[in-house]
Amino acid sequence: ELMEERAFGLTTKDGLFGPSAHKGLSNFGVAAAVFKGNIGSNVLFMPHAWQQAGFVCGLGMTLAVAFISVVCVFRIIDCRALSGRVSYGELMERSVGRSGRAAVDLCIVLLQCGSCCSYLVNVANILRRTIWPFAETWLLITCAAAVVAPLVLIRNVAKLSPVNVLGGLFMLLGLALTFVAIGSSLEESGMAPIEAVTHNPDGWLVCLGIVCFAFDGIGLALPIYDSCRDPASFRTVYAATVGAIVVLLCSMSALGYSAFGAETNTLVVLNLEQGTGTKVIQVIFCLVVLTSFPLQMLPAIRIVEGLFLSPSRPKTWDKHIKNLVRLAFVALVAG
Repeated sequence: ELMEERAFGLTTKDGLFGPSAHKGLSNFGVAAAVFKGNIGSNVLFMPHAWQQAGFVCGLGMTLAVAFISVVCVFRIIDCRALSGRVSYGELMERSVGRSGRAAVDLCIVLLQCGSCCSYLVNVANILRRTIWPFAETWLLITCAAAVVAPLVLIRNVAKLSPVNVLGGLFMLLGLALTFVAIGSSLEESGMAPIEAVTHNPDGWLVCLGIVCFAFDGIGLALPIYDSCRDPASFRTVYAATVGAIVVLLCSMSALGYSAFGAETNTLVVLNLEQGTGTKVIQVIFCLVVLTSFPLQMLPAIRIVEGLFLSPSRPKTWDKHIKNLVRLAFVALVAG
């Protein structure tokens, strides 16, 4: 039976919640989706965040933002339990009216589109440094968008599970190689001089922005929750996954800042000695970013589709029209 419950303004007739209880995301799939939704190339910016704010403030901000994000997700799920299966915007509409819904929907679209724009730009910049140094940035962005466009057509989060798992494996491999490379630099050159950061408001803001970017997957909480096979376990899986993410972020931050000190670049791999190993790491993180793109784009596309398109009808061209809209949306982000 088709249910008319909505999330991000689009009904299950479009396959958003197509999987039944026994076909949804497993706990491992939920963990992979949360991990991939929050971790990408942003982890490589974390050492620079700590370099700007110092060890103590950097660690404090990372823990605080992680805790706040988990609490907010849990509160959102509690509100959903009281309000029924509704979207972020519908929750705000019931709380403060239509203006609240419009504000939340706009924030989600801007957040997810901004993240996806940064993904394409990062991929293009990395490819220029590693494989195609003479290619134009716009051309590389276009190629990256063409690669991820077919995955954006997938409407069901559960069907993205293999992509999320593959991206998670690439992420773990990239992190392992980066840790080894930075560790080798520490072993060869020793710990870099660390300057005490006593009063640097601008640096604190930079650190806060980077840390918030590291947890930008909060917009995916409801789509992942709606697609999970065992909703009762979602809180435990989500909290445990965020805890693992915090450990990875703090480890990368501490190691990178210790190795390069005040010379820590915005992207820590730029501090590594350029060679084949460094290029392999950069290419792996390109793959991580590309596999993150479809899941990050999903909430924004759902909101836009809900505003301008009706639920798909059987034996019509509705889904094909929506596919064209999604491709146009990717082109707009790439542009």
